[in-house]
Amino acid sequence: MEDNITKSAYNEAQHKMDRIDSSQKKISACNLAPLFFFDDVLKYGYEIVIIEIENLIAEVWSKTNVEDREEISKLRTCVMDALELRPIFSSVNIANLAGGRKARKLNRENWVKLRDFLFHYHMRVNVLLEKAGYNTLSVEDDPDDPYN
Repeated sequence: MEDNITKSAYNEAQHKMDRIDSSQKKISACNLAPLFFFDDVLKYGYEIVIIEIENLIAEVWSKTNVEDREEISKLRTCVMDALELRPIFSSVNIANLAGGRKARKLNRENWVKLRDFLFHYHMRVNVLLEKAGYNTLSVEDDPDDPYN
């Protein structure tokens, strides 16, 4: 009796690249309105950016060396500490004739620091993606390019 077994090749690399692309697209979209609150996920744009940067880290983690892992872990700790110790929004009571309501007030100084730090955090993760080979081929890297 002969088995009719068809072998299939599963290519994880394509799925990994799709996940990386999806995270990069979400980061780009949320960077357009980082202080916008997305009701469908109950998160601000900047919170989604942080989540997606962490998704990128997860994709590249196994291909990074110890030094890069330590650096990224320190950067992540800085982000988490900043969110906890330097909140972007605070609750304020707004008094009115009906008794008042709670509102959220932007702490601009904390926001500017986090925004700038997130940019550098994302760029550092992009460098790791590039080192691991998870980016598009740079024109300068193409040995067959006649214009190099």
